[in-house]
Amino acid sequence: MKRLLPVLVCLLAGKSVFAEAPETPQQELARAEVLERNHKHAEALALARKAAEAGLAEAWYWIGMNTTDADPAAFVKAAGLGYAPAFPFALDGVLFRAGHKADVTQAKHLADLARSRHVNLGYDSAAELQTIDRCFQAGEPNIPTKLSKDELALYSRPGTDCSVYRTGVGAANNYGKYLRCLLAQSPDDMNALAEIYANGWGVARDVKLAISLQPAERPQWDATHTWSCSC
Repeated sequence: MKRLLPVLVCLLAGKSVFAEAPETPQQELARAEVLERNHKHAEALALARKAAEAGLAEAWYWIGMNTTDADPAAFVKAAGLGYAPAFPFALDGVLFRAGHKADVTQAKHLADLARSRHVNLGYDSAAELQTIDRCFQAGEPNIPTKLSKDELALYSRPGTDCSVYRTGVGAANNYGKYLRCLLAQSPDDMNALAEIYANGWGVARDVKLAISLQPAERPQWDATHTWSCSC
């Protein structure tokens, strides 16, 4: 009788003596979506993160889509778990729109995973994957031109406009000086350096080096073999 007393008390109070089953990650994400629609963003994000950390790829994708400026790391995690819609965003985050933070090795891993899962990346999936392969094969950039201390002091002065040596407006056109001026700048203008080696302006044309300098762009060459990029 003593053992039954707590049970009877609970029943009389209208409470279940059985613990409620915990929510599944899918249920947590569904509840997060409701919270988000009710403008409870912090609560929604916390609940979605709980679902994501439990291994729900879709939850990582939801986090990426519902954070300010999008969260590349969330898209990468979703793609890593095989969630197809996350791949284009993940590749943009680690390569195509990553700027100086581009991670070619991670992009190559995602590209290989996309291939193995037959993920359609969009407009020209095959060309995009090929671009990633080329960036990976190009490796780290190794610029052969080195600056002397005098050149470094000359071209790194505040307000120095390297473009005058390319355009010939304000100084004589000189691609050698243009290259050295760019190398003296901080941070490096990788786009401009890539343009020099892709077109062979004052140096031997080196497409592989150009690609390694500009992994965050989608390289294309027109009929005249002029370097151009589109994102």
